[in-house]
Amino acid sequence: MAEIFFGLGASHGPLLSLPPESWEVRANFDRNNPEMAFRDGTFDFPALLEERKDDRAFFESQIKLDVRTERFERCQKQLDALGDRIEEADPDIIVIVGDDQKEWFFEDIQPPFAVYCGEGMTNLAYDEEERADMIEGGRESMLYAYRPHGDQTYPVATELAQRIIDQAIEDEFDVTASMAQPRNVGGKLRSAGHAYGYIYRRIIRDRPIPIVPILNNTFYPPNQPTPKRCFDFGRSIGRAIRSWESDLRVAVIASGGVSHSHATLPSSCIFVEDRPVMTEHRNTTHLVGSIPLNSSAEVFETVCREIGGVIKRPPDGETGARTKWISFQRQMLVDHEAMEPDTSIPKFAFTQWDGKVIREVELLKLKDGVDTDSLIFPIGYAEHAIASYADFQRLQSSGVIPADVLFQVSLPTAFATGYNYVSPNGREKFLEVFERSIGVDVGKILDAIPHDRLSIQWDVCQEVLIFENYFPNRSATYKRDVYDQLAR
Repeated sequence: MAEIFFGLGASHGPLLSLPPESWEVRANFDRNNPEMAFRDGTFDFPALLEERKDDRAFFESQIKLDVRTERFERCQKQLDALGDRIEEADPDIIVIVGDDQKEWFFEDIQPPFAVYCGEGMTNLAYDEEERADMIEGGRESMLYAYRPHGDQTYPVATELAQRIIDQAIEDEFDVTASMAQPRNVGGKLRSAGHAYGYIYRRIIRDRPIPIVPILNNTFYPPNQPTPKRCFDFGRSIGRAIRSWESDLRVAVIASGGVSHSHATLPSSCIFVEDRPVMTEHRNTTHLVGSIPLNSSAEVFETVCREIGGVIKRPPDGETGARTKWISFQRQMLVDHEAMEPDTSIPKFAFTQWDGKVIREVELLKLKDGVDTDSLIFPIGYAEHAIASYADFQRLQSSGVIPADVLFQVSLPTAFATGYNYVSPNGREKFLEVFERSIGVDVGKILDAIPHDRLSIQWDVCQEVLIFENYFPNRSATYKRDVYDQLAR
C-alpha cells in the first residue's frame, strides 16, 4: 500500500513575495476594501481604523521597515528550509490541498471540494496585459512567484486522484471530479490557481513531481464547507492514500493564505449541530507551560497584570527545578536505585532542525531483577502543583487573579522522559512504570485541588518527534503506542 511519509503546511500569502518596502501595495487593497471582517462586523478602512484606535501604537511599531524586513527574511529562510526538506524527502507524488479563489471555478459551478484528475495542470505565464497590470499595481516582484516565465504543465497522478475520488464517494462526500482544465468564454485556458503555482515554484522548485490538486472552496457562499467537514474530508484523503495499492511514497502539502489584511483579526466560531456559528469575539490567550520567571507567584502576578483580560487558565510557569522542562526527571532517574546507565549503546545526540548536535546524553535503563510491579518513581509533579496552587489561591482571594480563572497544571507524558532519557533496552517496561507514577501524582493533585478550579494539560511533544523519526529504535507499532497512551 502507498505510504504518507511526509507532510507540510505553508502560506502562499502575497507578503511572502512582496519585498518589505512594497507592503504598502497590500495596504492599498485594504484601503479600497469596503467589507473587511473584524469580530462580528464588517468595516471600510476608515471605520476599521477608528474601531481599532486603541491598538494604533502597536500597529505602528509593527509596520516599521526594519520590523517588516526582519519578518520577511525569517519567512524566506523557513521557505528555503521547506524546499530543502521536500528535495531531501524526494516524494514520488505530492497531494496539494489548496483554496480556489475564483480562479478555477466561478458562479456557474462552485463545488465545496473538487479533485483534479486530468492528465496535467497548466500554470500559465502572464500575458502582456496581465503583466502590465501587475507592474502598474506595484506587484512586479510577484510576477514569477505564482506563475512561470513560460507556460508550464505539471504532471498529475491520475490514478491516485481517482482513488481519492472513489474513497470520498464511499465516505459519503459528493466530491466534484474535475477531469479537464476549464476554459474561459472564448476558449482561453484558466491557469492553475496560485495556491498550487506558489507551492510548485517556491517549495517544489519546478521539479516535475506528479501532483494531485485538491481544490477547496475558500469561503464563498452559499456552500462553503464547515471546518468540521474539511477535517473529515482530510481524513478521507488519508484513507484513500493508505488504501491505494501502490508502493509509491506520498507527501501531502497544505497551501493556505493566512490573512492578507493588515488590520483585521478572524472572528471566533463555535460548532452548533455541526455548523460553525459566529460568536462575539473572544480574545483569549493560551500559555502552554514554561515562563522564564523566578517563582509561580511571580508568574501569576505578571501574567494577570500583562494579559489578565485574555488568559483563562494560567500555568505556574514551570519554575525552579522544572525550568528546563523535564530535565530534572533525568537527575531523579540517575539518583534512583532502580536505574543504571546503559553502556551497551551509544549516547543519544540531541540535534536541532539543521542537524547540529546540541548535547549528548547517556541513556539509562532499569536494573536487572528490579520488581517493576510495585515500583513508583518520585516524579514530583504533584508537590510542585500543590505548592503552586497555594500561591494561585492566595492571589485569587486577594483579587490579583480574576475569580473565573482556573489553575492550569501542565504534565508531560511518560513518552517524554522515556524517549529522552531511557534506553530502548527495556523501555516498554519503563513506560509502564512511569505512566503508573504519573497516575499516582495526578491522583494527589485531584485530591488536593478542587476540580472546578483545575485544568490539566498534557504536553505532547516527544510523540510528534517519534512520528518524525527523531529518536532511533522507535517501535514498529509506534503509532498505535502513541494513540493508546493518549487515550489512556
